[in-house]
Amino acid sequence: AIILSFSVVSGDLADCFQTWEYLRLIPSGHGTLLFESRLSKGQQPVDMWRVEKGGIGHCHRAFAILVYVVVRAASTLSIMLYGIGYVAVAESDDDKIKDCLAFLILTDLDDIFYNLAVPKIVKADLERVPDLCLTDDAAGFTLFQRLWNVLGAWVKPALVATWAVGLVQAFCAGGVLALAITYPVVLAAG
Repeated sequence: AIILSFSVVSGDLADCFQTWEYLRLIPSGHGTLLFESRLSKGQQPVDMWRVEKGGIGHCHRAFAILVYVVVRAASTLSIMLYGIGYVAVAESDDDKIKDCLAFLILTDLDDIFYNLAVPKIVKADLERVPDLCLTDDAAGFTLFQRLWNVLGAWVKPALVATWAVGLVQAFCAGGVLALAITYPVVLAAG
């Protein structure tokens, strides 16, 4: 159950972090976003995009962070919480396998609905939105960003695995009441 929850939830949490980073790189202001591209330095240059003109207001940024980052992360962690608890109390191996499969389908519902409900023209428009990145002449990376670029690939899986193991231990030790107390405390702690 822990490996399953880690593999399923890590992709959704990575999407939340990427959305957060994208919203952070869009400058404050109003007006239509105009993107600019430059080639990076190095032996194999790549396009590095940044916003040349325009921006989003503080209210729109706060709303986007609330909906696309906080709510999505909370719902993803809630699905993981109840998925682990449900699989942990299953009696037989057959029930655990069926519950794990149901957990996988539940976490893929958003992708299924996206593929079925979103028109192709909207998908094409979304694919044309460039990836933003900090350029060499930008304000620069903070210490956290430098460390995250080096250690992030190791830290994120470790944090999600620790979260999953902690939830299983809390559920096995104290049942649903322990989970009901542990989950809000962990979310409040950040």
